[in-house]
Amino acid sequence: MKESKNLRFRDVLAEYRDIVGALRKTPSTMFAFLIVFFGNIQMLYNRTFLSLLLREGLQFPLALIAVVPALTSAMKMLIYVFIMPGLGRVNPSKALRFGLACSALGIVLLIAAPVGGIFMVFCGILLESGGFAIASPFADALLANAIDDKHRAKIVSIFNTLLNGFMSPFGY
Repeated sequence: MKESKNLRFRDVLAEYRDIVGALRKTPSTMFAFLIVFFGNIQMLYNRTFLSLLLREGLQFPLALIAVVPALTSAMKMLIYVFIMPGLGRVNPSKALRFGLACSALGIVLLIAAPVGGIFMVFCGILLESGGFAIASPFADALLANAIDDKHRAKIVSIFNTLLNGFMSPFGY
């Protein structure tokens, strides 16, 4: 705030434009932005439409649908407590790829689940939530490490503003 306190609004926008232009020329930063961006979109759609898929598409009873948030929370907590400390010693890109692969496989299982296929759906939900719990911290670290220290706060601010602006019409 202090460094832009005496700048005019037009100068701040010009600085942001220059930063975004420099980012577009850095493939690793753009890759990190896209991973975090699509991860957040996937999380939003999951929270918004999973209960609709379970109730209307797969005709699950309401009592089972009510268990899903607790199940995903428990899975994420187990991942954070028991698995993430060990993944700190693993190559971050391998852990990120593993988390994204688990999440994608979970989504595929949800899409391919037959009506009333409780076992397949719960396996998909566990894989998706566990994969996201693994991938999310590594994606955030990848994003933070891809940005130079001098501009990190401004770039993350721009990214979060764009992310929220894009996702707000969908209920985020």
